[in-house]
Amino acid sequence: MFKKGFTLAEVLITLSIIGIVAALTVPSLVKDFKETQYKIAWKKAFSMASQAGLALAAKHDGDLAGVYVTKNTAHENAFVIRKDLERYLGGYVKTCDNCDQSKKICFPEHKPLNKHSGSVHGSCSGNGSGVSAILKNGMSINMTDPDPACGTAPNWICFGIQIDVNGTKGPNIIGKDMFELSINRNGIVRPTGWTKTNNQILTEWSGCHSGGLGWYCSAWYLRQ
Repeated sequence: MFKKGFTLAEVLITLSIIGIVAALTVPSLVKDFKETQYKIAWKKAFSMASQAGLALAAKHDGDLAGVYVTKNTAHENAFVIRKDLERYLGGYVKTCDNCDQSKKICFPEHKPLNKHSGSVHGSCSGNGSGVSAILKNGMSINMTDPDPACGTAPNWICFGIQIDVNGTKGPNIIGKDMFELSINRNGIVRPTGWTKTNNQILTEWSGCHSGGLGWYCSAWYLRQ
Protein backbone atom coordinates (compact mmCIF):
# COMPACT_ATOMS: atom_id res chain seq x y z
CA MET A 1 0.00 0.00 0.00
CA PHE A 2 1.33 3.42 -0.97
CA LYS A 3 1.29 6.31 1.51
CA LYS A 4 0.08 9.59 0.17
CA GLY A 5 2.80 12.30 0.25
CA PHE A 6 2.49 16.06 0.47
CA THR A 7 1.45 17.88 -2.64
CA LEU A 8 3.57 20.70 -4.03
CA ALA A 9 0.91 23.20 -2.98
CA GLU A 10 0.97 21.92 0.61
CA VAL A 11 4.76 22.15 0.73
CA LEU A 12 4.71 25.70 -0.60
CA ILE A 13 2.05 26.74 1.91
CA THR A 14 4.07 25.23 4.76
CA LEU A 15 7.23 27.00 3.63
CA SER A 16 5.33 30.27 3.33
CA ILE A 17 4.05 29.94 6.90
CA ILE A 18 7.57 29.18 8.15
CA GLY A 19 8.87 32.22 6.28
CA ILE A 20 6.23 34.51 7.77
CA VAL A 21 6.91 33.27 11.30
CA ALA A 22 10.66 33.74 10.79
CA ALA A 23 10.16 37.25 9.42
CA LEU A 24 8.15 38.15 12.51
CA THR A 25 10.40 36.58 15.14
CA VAL A 26 13.99 36.68 13.87
CA PRO A 27 14.41 40.51 13.92
CA SER A 28 13.13 40.58 17.50
CA LEU A 29 15.50 37.80 18.52
CA VAL A 30 18.44 39.56 16.87
CA LYS A 31 17.55 42.83 18.59
CA ASP A 32 17.27 41.12 21.99
CA PHE A 33 20.60 39.36 21.45
CA LYS A 34 22.38 42.61 20.56
CA GLU A 35 20.95 44.44 23.55
CA THR A 36 22.03 41.60 25.83
CA GLN A 37 25.54 41.82 24.40
CA TYR A 38 25.62 45.59 25.03
CA LYS A 39 24.62 45.05 28.66
CA ILE A 40 27.29 42.39 29.17
CA ALA A 41 29.90 44.65 27.57
CA TRP A 42 28.85 47.54 29.82
CA LYS A 43 29.31 45.42 32.94
CA LYS A 44 32.80 44.47 31.74
CA ALA A 45 33.60 48.11 30.95
CA PHE A 46 32.40 49.23 34.38
CA SER A 47 34.56 46.60 36.08
CA MET A 48 37.56 47.75 34.05
CA ALA A 49 36.89 51.41 34.90
CA SER A 50 36.43 50.58 38.59
CA GLN A 51 39.85 48.97 38.74
CA ALA A 52 41.37 51.86 36.79
CA GLY A 53 39.85 54.45 39.13
CA LEU A 54 41.20 52.78 42.25
CA ALA A 55 44.63 52.32 40.65
CA LEU A 56 44.72 55.98 39.61
CA ALA A 57 43.83 57.12 43.14
CA ALA A 58 46.42 54.77 44.65
CA LYS A 59 49.04 56.40 42.44
CA HIS A 60 48.21 59.70 44.14
CA ASP A 61 48.07 58.44 47.73
CA GLY A 62 44.36 57.69 47.59
CA ASP A 63 43.09 61.21 46.89
CA LEU A 64 42.64 62.83 43.46
CA ALA A 65 41.49 66.22 44.78
CA GLY A 66 43.95 68.90 43.74
CA VAL A 67 45.96 66.54 41.52
CA TYR A 68 44.85 67.78 38.10
CA VAL A 69 45.52 71.50 38.41
CA THR A 70 48.88 71.58 36.63
CA LYS A 71 47.64 73.05 33.35
CA ASN A 72 46.05 76.36 32.40
CA THR A 73 42.57 74.98 31.70
CA ALA A 74 40.40 72.05 32.77
CA HIS A 75 40.39 70.87 29.15
CA GLU A 76 44.19 70.61 29.18
CA ASN A 77 44.02 68.71 32.45
CA ALA A 78 41.72 66.19 30.76
CA PHE A 79 44.64 65.28 28.48
CA VAL A 80 46.75 64.54 31.55
CA ILE A 81 44.07 62.28 33.03
CA ARG A 82 43.73 60.39 29.77
CA LYS A 83 47.46 59.76 29.71
CA ASP A 84 47.44 58.63 33.35
CA LEU A 85 44.53 56.25 32.74
CA GLU A 86 45.95 54.65 29.59
CA ARG A 87 47.95 51.91 31.33
CA TYR A 88 44.95 50.98 33.49
CA LEU A 89 42.51 50.86 30.56
CA GLY A 90 44.68 48.55 28.50
CA GLY A 91 46.11 51.14 26.12
CA TYR A 92 44.79 53.23 23.24
CA VAL A 93 44.91 52.68 19.50
CA LYS A 94 43.80 56.23 18.66
CA THR A 95 43.28 59.50 20.50
CA CYS A 96 41.39 62.66 19.51
CA ASP A 97 42.13 66.13 20.83
CA ASN A 98 40.63 68.70 18.47
CA CYS A 99 37.20 69.70 17.25
CA ASP A 100 37.83 69.57 13.51
CA GLN A 101 34.80 67.64 12.28
CA SER A 102 36.52 66.88 8.98
CA LYS A 103 38.80 64.47 10.85
CA LYS A 104 37.78 60.98 11.92
CA ILE A 105 36.44 61.10 15.45
CA CYS A 106 37.14 58.65 18.25
CA PHE A 107 33.81 59.09 19.96
CA PRO A 108 30.78 59.45 17.66
CA GLU A 109 27.70 61.56 18.17
CA HIS A 110 25.10 59.81 20.32
CA LYS A 111 21.34 60.28 20.36
CA PRO A 112 19.09 60.00 23.44
CA LEU A 113 17.22 56.75 24.06
CA ASN A 114 13.90 58.46 23.30
CA LYS A 115 15.27 59.60 19.91
CA HIS A 116 14.36 63.23 20.66
CA SER A 117 16.60 66.11 19.63
CA GLY A 118 19.95 66.52 21.30
CA SER A 119 23.21 64.63 21.23
CA VAL A 120 26.45 64.00 23.06
CA HIS A 121 29.72 64.67 21.28
CA GLY A 122 33.27 63.52 21.72
CA SER A 123 36.26 65.85 21.77
CA CYS A 124 36.55 66.04 18.00
CA SER A 125 33.06 67.27 17.25
CA GLY A 126 30.34 69.63 18.35
CA ASN A 127 30.97 71.19 21.72
CA GLY A 128 34.53 69.90 22.12
CA SER A 129 34.11 68.87 25.76
CA GLY A 130 36.58 66.37 27.14
CA VAL A 131 39.06 64.24 25.24
CA SER A 132 38.44 60.94 23.49
CA ALA A 133 40.20 57.70 22.70
CA ILE A 134 39.64 54.28 21.19
CA LEU A 135 40.81 51.48 23.47
CA LYS A 136 42.65 48.39 22.30
CA ASN A 137 39.58 46.33 23.22
CA GLY A 138 37.53 48.29 20.67
CA MET A 139 35.58 50.46 23.09
CA SER A 140 35.52 54.26 22.76
CA ILE A 141 35.73 56.67 25.68
CA ASN A 142 35.06 60.37 26.12
CA MET A 143 36.37 62.03 29.27
CA THR A 144 34.75 65.17 30.59
CA ASP A 145 36.90 68.09 31.70
CA PRO A 146 37.85 67.49 35.35
CA ASP A 147 36.95 69.51 38.42
CA PRO A 148 40.37 69.98 40.11
CA ALA A 149 38.71 70.20 43.54
CA CYS A 150 36.59 67.11 42.80
CA GLY A 151 33.30 68.82 43.48
CA THR A 152 31.62 68.90 46.85
CA ALA A 153 30.38 66.48 49.50
CA PRO A 154 28.97 63.91 49.52
CA ASN A 155 29.81 62.79 45.96
CA TRP A 156 33.19 64.48 45.37
CA ILE A 157 33.11 63.87 41.61
CA CYS A 158 36.43 64.59 39.88
CA PHE A 159 35.49 63.77 36.29
CA GLY A 160 33.20 61.64 34.18
CA ILE A 161 33.77 59.07 31.47
CA GLN A 162 31.33 58.10 28.74
CA ILE A 163 31.93 54.68 27.21
CA ASP A 164 30.64 53.33 23.91
CA VAL A 165 30.98 49.59 24.38
CA ASN A 166 31.24 48.80 20.66
CA GLY A 167 33.33 51.76 19.62
CA THR A 168 32.28 53.94 16.72
CA LYS A 169 29.80 51.39 15.36
CA GLY A 170 26.06 51.98 15.74
CA PRO A 171 23.51 52.33 17.07
CA ASN A 172 25.27 55.11 19.07
CA ILE A 173 22.37 55.64 21.46
CA ILE A 174 22.58 56.61 25.14
CA GLY A 175 21.49 53.64 27.22
CA LYS A 176 21.92 51.19 24.31
CA ASP A 177 25.63 51.04 23.53
CA MET A 178 26.81 54.18 25.34
CA PHE A 179 26.93 54.55 29.12
CA GLU A 180 28.35 56.99 31.64
CA LEU A 181 30.17 56.86 34.96
CA SER A 182 31.98 59.24 37.29
CA ILE A 183 35.13 58.88 39.39
CA ASN A 184 35.34 60.50 42.81
CA ARG A 185 38.35 61.80 44.72
CA ASN A 186 39.07 58.35 46.18
CA GLY A 187 38.94 56.63 42.81
CA ILE A 188 35.55 55.06 43.41
CA VAL A 189 33.53 54.69 40.22
CA ARG A 190 29.77 55.26 40.15
CA PRO A 191 27.34 54.83 37.23
CA THR A 192 25.13 57.76 36.29
CA GLY A 193 21.86 57.35 38.16
CA TRP A 194 23.34 55.38 41.03
CA THR A 195 21.59 57.56 43.65
CA LYS A 196 18.19 57.02 42.03
CA THR A 197 15.57 54.50 43.12
CA ASN A 198 14.34 51.87 40.68
CA ASN A 199 11.11 53.81 40.24
CA GLN A 200 12.97 57.04 39.48
CA ILE A 201 15.19 55.29 36.95
CA LEU A 202 12.15 53.93 35.13
CA THR A 203 10.09 57.14 35.16
CA GLU A 204 12.25 60.29 35.20
CA TRP A 205 13.27 62.29 32.10
CA SER A 206 16.87 61.05 32.22
CA GLY A 207 15.68 57.53 32.96
CA CYS A 208 15.93 54.15 31.29
CA HIS A 209 12.60 53.86 29.45
CA SER A 210 11.21 54.59 26.01
CA GLY A 211 10.37 58.19 26.92
CA GLY A 212 13.62 58.91 28.76
CA LEU A 213 17.04 60.12 27.69
CA GLY A 214 18.71 56.86 28.73
CA TRP A 215 21.37 58.17 31.13
CA TYR A 216 20.15 56.13 34.09
CA CYS A 217 20.46 52.89 32.10
CA SER A 218 24.09 53.01 33.25
CA ALA A 219 22.95 52.27 36.80
CA TRP A 220 19.91 50.18 35.93
CA TYR A 221 21.74 47.48 33.99
CA LEU A 222 24.30 47.05 36.74
CA ARG A 223 21.46 46.23 39.15
CA GLN A 224 20.23 43.37 37.01
